[in-house]
Amino acid sequence: MKLQKLKNLFSKELSLVLISTAWLFALFNPVFKKYDYGAGFPLILLFGFFLVPIIFMEFKKKRESAFWEKVFLFIFGSSVIISFIFSETRNLGFSEVLAFLSMILVYLVFAHQKWKASDKFLKVVAVGTYFSVLLAFVMY
Repeated sequence: MKLQKLKNLFSKELSLVLISTAWLFALFNPVFKKYDYGAGFPLILLFGFFLVPIIFMEFKKKRESAFWEKVFLFIFGSSVIISFIFSETRNLGFSEVLAFLSMILVYLVFAHQKWKASDKFLKVVAVGTYFSVLLAFVMY
């Protein structure tokens, strides 16, 4: 019976679970870099992997449409991609491009709809931030 409840909760709150997992893993992981490839696996790839089921679950929900937002987000995303392709100094890497484009997708999925789990995610952020400050205080 408890397994069925857990399965129902997980299927209803999949977006919350995946976004919270990626955020907490990035917050408390001292080994991996957040975006760079310097110390191993970039966490933006993990978030990009988590973004695929989030888009499939949340995209079906009804939301308002804002044409000009999409136009300006397309212009921004295109300029990031063009900057990555034609940058002579190579100061904009693939992981930054992936981060910018992922955030555009997150905005398009969650904007203009009532995401019931937003309050729960803010609680996860608040509690995670509190414990990360305590952990940093003890470690340093």
